[in-house]
Amino acid sequence: MNPLRFALLFHFITLSGWLVSCTEATTSSQPKQQTDTLEATPYGKLYPRSNQPLVNLLPNVPDILPDMGVATFPKQKKRAMTRLPFVKNTSLRKLLVIDKKTVWQIQPCQALLFGSGMSIDADGSPRAYHPKNTGIDDLKHAGKGGKWWAIATKNGKPVVQKSGYYVSMTSLQDFRYTPWDQRRYVNAETMPYIVLPPKVKQRGRVKLGDVAVVYNTRNKRWAYAIYADTGANSRIGEGSIALARLLGINANARTGGVANGIIYVVFPGSGQGKPMTYSTIQSIGQPLFYQLGGVRGLLSLSKGALKP
Repeated sequence: MNPLRFALLFHFITLSGWLVSCTEATTSSQPKQQTDTLEATPYGKLYPRSNQPLVNLLPNVPDILPDMGVATFPKQKKRAMTRLPFVKNTSLRKLLVIDKKTVWQIQPCQALLFGSGMSIDADGSPRAYHPKNTGIDDLKHAGKGGKWWAIATKNGKPVVQKSGYYVSMTSLQDFRYTPWDQRRYVNAETMPYIVLPPKVKQRGRVKLGDVAVVYNTRNKRWAYAIYADTGANSRIGEGSIALARLLGINANARTGGVANGIIYVVFPGSGQGKPMTYSTIQSIGQPLFYQLGGVRGLLSLSKGALKP
């Protein structure tokens, strides 16, 4: 057999296992929920000095513009724009409506699709909240009346780091660290993550740590992200500071965000139930995104169904 034909045949057989369903990119050995026996994660890369540029925080994201921190994904974009393997066989089922925005379930792979804007979440950042309200986010977003939902507490009192900032929490956690250690939580400044309402988590059978792809229709940029925080049932469409930067959105947690134009796709069962490095998130998300046909498939599915 011609060596080139043999190589192509072997490549096709190897990839065929990935392209059976949207959820088969994960292995059966992965935990269904977070545990206290997590694998070691290079958190030194996630907590650099504050003056370290974003291009060094996400080394596996190519071609990040230093002035905006936006990934252009030239090679991946070409591949994603040309692959349309299963779009013709897919359909959308209405799952639920939140804040006048419909969440769809893509059949048969069960991925979730919705259009919205993006508000900016700073939770998990070591600089998110400060007792004097000088953090990168407004203290009112962390709680009120002495009841804190985004700040770690001990004996009813908010925990303060050595830096003077409060310990800011996310729903996805690394249980190797105590609840009062900032390293336990996913850093919004360095990790692209999304926030989902509890209803979407329950109805869509999504678990913390699952992978998503987020597309900005305004500038045609997209990025892979992890589901790391849970918000309120009254609204939908929220992402971390790092995710906003990758998508070219104003990433200021106090004044940034965008009202519309963002498409989200979440892949239930795709995560590992724990924080992951960006390269792992990308390696899981890419084949799932390409299976849906990449950008063209995404726009084809969302045409007429979404009002992002």
